[in-house]
Amino acid sequence: GLIIALAVPVVAPACRAEVAQPLLEMRSDAWAKLDETREGAAAGSGGGVLFLAGGVHVAESAILNSARVLSFAAATSEPKWQTTAWPEARAWGATAQEAEGIIVAGGISSSGYSTAVTRLHWQNGMLEATELPSLPHALAGAGAAIIGKKLYVVGGMRAPDAPAPETSLWQLDLAKLDAGWHELEDLPGTGKGLP
Repeated sequence: GLIIALAVPVVAPACRAEVAQPLLEMRSDAWAKLDETREGAAAGSGGGVLFLAGGVHVAESAILNSARVLSFAAATSEPKWQTTAWPEARAWGATAQEAEGIIVAGGISSSGYSTAVTRLHWQNGMLEATELPSLPHALAGAGAAIIGKKLYVVGGMRAPDAPAPETSLWQLDLAKLDAGWHELEDLPGTGKGLP
């Protein structure tokens, strides 16, 4: 079948030339329809699978303590979504894609707005969750990105009744986790948040 690839440019240190580094590669014949709707789920890929983690079940308005996983690395007769546990699941967390998985920062858990930051990887047929340093305060609906070895989290809401979305920008050096989070200069203008 057709192969779809997504790549990011990186600079090769030896020759200072820009080369494409594969971020995601999928076969077009490996898709299967998801049989449920998850709002606010963290989505990403890693370890040869596409996964949706956490989120809210639309019909029940409850946080889903699971992830749905679709393998696209190996040929199968009929691809199917599998369900695996994520006991500390959240919805509306800021999600950033890494080479081997995703990082979910904050969000809404079954007990309210969260400070948790979790790295999710698919390894040996299992979803592995590793806790990273917590956010300085609870956030939901924020944005996230990884640039180099640094995770950035921006905007979001501190509570459901917050008067306005945040303009704050936070940085976590993924190579120096012991240094914790650093607050950078606020973004100009009004804050941004989802949903």
